[in-house]
Amino acid sequence: MAAARDDDAADAMEPPVLRVPGDYPTVPEAAAAAQPGDTIEVGKGEHSWPGKIFVDKAFTVRGFRNRISGFPESFLRGRWQLCIPPPLPWDPDPKTLGKFVDVWCENESGCTINVVGGDWEFDNCRVLCSLGTALSVPRGNVVVLKSTVGASKEIQPAIHGINVGEFGAVSAVQTAV
Repeated sequence: MAAARDDDAADAMEPPVLRVPGDYPTVPEAAAAAQPGDTIEVGKGEHSWPGKIFVDKAFTVRGFRNRISGFPESFLRGRWQLCIPPPLPWDPDPKTLGKFVDVWCENESGCTINVVGGDWEFDNCRVLCSLGTALSVPRGNVVVLKSTVGASKEIQPAIHGINVGEFGAVSAVQTAV
């Protein structure tokens, strides 16, 4: 006979989901409040911010996917700098993988996503930039799955779709660059 499930215990084990909008009005506020292992769920539509979001912990940014086309319907217009520090030796459950899932990240210039440390996964994402670099990985490990990385406008191509530095590594599967 199967043991009875304790719903409260199961819920306590699930990482928190921070919703934008809802729990937080903006993506930068949710990113600042997120803890390692949390999920930021970004609603459909456009979310923009000035400047750059600096991330120093592993969490998931998850958007919504169009049921027919499969394209992301959560548009993030701004810049990101991602750096997960190495885990501490005494941490029994380090959160070391950050993820972006079903989001469209775009910026007009500079670098849309700059990975300067840690392990990151982009699944069904669009990472685009008009006048700069869409994805830069000078240091860190990135896996890009079923995504598009590059220019956001055909008229003015991006300088780099993906720029990988000496201490960076990128693996792309079913991805257009």
